[in-house]
Amino acid sequence: MNRLLKTQLKKAYGKDFDIQSTSEEFRQLLELVNQAYNDFYIERQMLENVLETNSQELTESIRETLGSHELLKSVTDSIDSAIFYKDLDLNYIGCNFHFTNLVGKPLEQIIGKNDYDFFSDSEAKYFQTIDRSIIENGIPQSLTEWVTGTEGEKIYFSTVKSPLRNEKGQIIGVVGVARDLTREYEMEKELEAKQLLLIQQGRHASMGEMIGNIAHQWRQPLNALALSIQKIGLYHKKGVLDEEKIESSIDKSMDLINGMSGTINDFREFFNPNKTKEIFRVRDAIEKAHTIVESAFESHTIGFTLDISDEIEIEGYKNEFSQVIVNLLNNAKDVLVENSINPAYITVAAHRDQEGLSVQVYDNGGGIPDAVIEKIFDPYFSTKDEGKGTGIGLYMSKMIIEDHMKGRLSVCNVDGGACFTIRL
Repeated sequence: MNRLLKTQLKKAYGKDFDIQSTSEEFRQLLELVNQAYNDFYIERQMLENVLETNSQELTESIRETLGSHELLKSVTDSIDSAIFYKDLDLNYIGCNFHFTNLVGKPLEQIIGKNDYDFFSDSEAKYFQTIDRSIIENGIPQSLTEWVTGTEGEKIYFSTVKSPLRNEKGQIIGVVGVARDLTREYEMEKELEAKQLLLIQQGRHASMGEMIGNIAHQWRQPLNALALSIQKIGLYHKKGVLDEEKIESSIDKSMDLINGMSGTINDFREFFNPNKTKEIFRVRDAIEKAHTIVESAFESHTIGFTLDISDEIEIEGYKNEFSQVIVNLLNNAKDVLVENSINPAYITVAAHRDQEGLSVQVYDNGGGIPDAVIEKIFDPYFSTKDEGKGTGIGLYMSKMIIEDHMKGRLSVCNVDGGACFTIRL
């Protein structure tokens, strides 16, 4: 015990102490000192054990946290979108690889900066206005926006921004995911340009058909007008031309001219597209379409039947709907004439059911070959001989019904003919 005490005293004071007393009081003092030392040593060992255990747990926690961070970074970097998050002051606190490419800066030069450090003042002001609204209201927003890239190029983004919350649900910033849709936008514009070209070509084709239909409509009244004029000359030669015959010829000629003028007005109104939706009677629109092609049907001896109630109405673009019916009637007429069908007939029927309005245009022209029925609505596709069809009419009809009127146009073969169905 003396040796242990001497050792500890030397550690504490740096020199040796000669402890020789063997008295009972001194012996008891040594025991108390030794017990206190042992108790301290045990407590220190316990404390060291606790610290070692906590250190291991802390190390493991740090390792797990770092692993989760690396996993999150790997996931966000693999997403083909720019991801970023900001604090309540709208300073960046993190982002993924794609966002660093967008601003042309490494992550360490982005953290702590704001939109004004990377974008134009107008863009930064717009971004931060949206961000503040999200933080204040706690409501996510979806928007499309143009962003200037590092080379000055314009990039079209579809962006979703949401409030960034902590584990208690408190808003601590904003997080955004921006997807580059520039290529999709350019492709959409290219498609729109192609559709516009198709529409223009379709209008030219429709004008050609219109002239042909006007010629059919005018053939009979022109013949009657020519006969009326010839009668005046004949009466004059015979010397029997009196005031009554002149007035009769004039009245008849004016009726014929007014009828021809009415035909022009009908066609002009028909090809004037509606700018706004209206509620119209479906029967009226179909009858209007039939008026356009009536003379052509008569000249080719094509029967026409209309099966529809007077009360059926729908909201949409009346002229465009009538134009679709004309396209379908002309298409059926061409098939009947080309296949020399006799007797030839076309039926238009319409009814309402649980799904809405259904309009069917039937013919008995033999139907559409199975090999091409899936392509019948493709632009420039035509089953007619070269020079007799543009392949645009049915494509335009489908576009009008499905894009403008949010319906559906389909076709199938039934009972030895084709049936086009409009669903609205």
